[in-house]
Amino acid sequence: MMRRRDAEAVVISPLEFKRFRSERSSFGVAYEQFLGTHRLDEIGLDRPFLEVDRGGRAGRSLAL
Repeated sequence: MMRRRDAEAVVISPLEFKRFRSERSSFGVAYEQFLGTHRLDEIGLDRPFLEVDRGGRAGRSLAL
């Protein structure tokens, strides 16, 4: 469906929508697959970067 020459919606059957939704993997699964093919130190992320204080405070310091 178009609105002012922009795509606004796509009409598909409920069966296609269900199949589309079921093929999505969760973040955890996708992240595990990513880690299986990429080393964090190769893409600029190392262990100290990932070790962030996740205390109960509303904000926290992060060294970038």
